[in-house]
Amino acid sequence: MPDIVKLAIGFGVGFSVVVVILFSLISGVDRGLEIGLIAGAVAVVATPLIAHKLAPRFGVSLSGTSGPRQRRSIVLAMPRGVALEKARAAAEAIGTQVTEVDAKGLVAGKVPGDGRRSYGERITMSLVDLPDGHTEVTVASAPVLWTTLVDYGKGRENVEAIVRHLGAA
Repeated sequence: MPDIVKLAIGFGVGFSVVVVILFSLISGVDRGLEIGLIAGAVAVVATPLIAHKLAPRFGVSLSGTSGPRQRRSIVLAMPRGVALEKARAAAEAIGTQVTEVDAKGLVAGKVPGDGRRSYGERITMSLVDLPDGHTEVTVASAPVLWTTLVDYGKGRENVEAIVRHLGAA
C-alpha cells in the first residue's frame, strides 16, 4: 500500500475519532457519529491533496519509492567471490556494522541510527551468479524498529550509497 494511502487512512480515522468524541460531548452521540463519519470521509479525501502540496516544503518525497523499506539491484561484471568482498567494503563504507558474511552470497549488517531520522537500519545484500559470469547484487534496507512508517529518506540514502559504491568498484 502506498505511503500516501496509509497517511490518508490513518489521518482520516484519527480525525474522525476526535470529531466523534468532541461532537458527542457537545451535541449527543447520534449527532457526533454523523458529523464524525462525514469529517473522516472528508479527511481521507483531502489528505492526499494537502500532503502533495506540503510534502516538498518539508523535504519529504511521496513518490512510489518513499517509505522506509528500500531495495535496489545492480549487476557487477565480476565473479561472486570478488563481488562479495566489494559488497562488504561498500557496506562498511557507509558505516554499516557488518554482522554476517555468508559464502553463499549474503552480507548483512546494521547501520546505527542518529535518533532524529531513524533508529537504525538493517542492510542485507544478496548475491546471485548470472550465467555470463557476472553477479547480481540486491541491496535492501529495512528499519530496525519494525513499526517505523517514515524514515525521512534514510533507507533510500543507504541503499543508493551502497549501489553507487558498488558501481564505482
